[in-house]
Amino acid sequence: HDVFSRWFVNWEYSCVLWGKLVKRELYQKAYDSIPFIFCCYSDDILTWFFVSLYANSYTGINAPVINYVLDTGVSDKSDITDLKTWKIYCTKFTALTVIYDFIENNKKMFSKLEKNSLRALNTHGIEYISYLLTERVSKDLQKDAYRMLCEFCGKENVDRFVREF
Repeated sequence: HDVFSRWFVNWEYSCVLWGKLVKRELYQKAYDSIPFIFCCYSDDILTWFFVSLYANSYTGINAPVINYVLDTGVSDKSDITDLKTWKIYCTKFTALTVIYDFIENNKKMFSKLEKNSLRALNTHGIEYISYLLTERVSKDLQKDAYRMLCEFCGKENVDRFVREF
């Protein structure tokens, strides 16, 4: 559980999967814990949640091993002009829901601090997606995008954060 807490609570290292050597059996165990879902965004958080939870140890290096270029793919900063693209962003909550459900079903496994870290992760996700909805989704799609977002993370949560923007 130490590997998990060092990531999930202390953020001592990143959850991105690039540049990490992970035993095949550990990946298999992690993927066995993930139900079949549609998820194109935050899939690394979902996968690393289970990998770090089941890992006995983790050793990282303080040297760059990949040059990731921001603003490409899902992380680009272009306007969102179709619902198919918007749905990809909404899948962040599919990943977070799997994590939330796992913690809820295994409450004794997690400390209060770890549960609070999940709340913070959810809050950050909702804040970010609310920003995208109000600033990057084209105006003619905003009503449909809002409805889709409510399906993913609940109308009350969406309304609370959209009001702040």
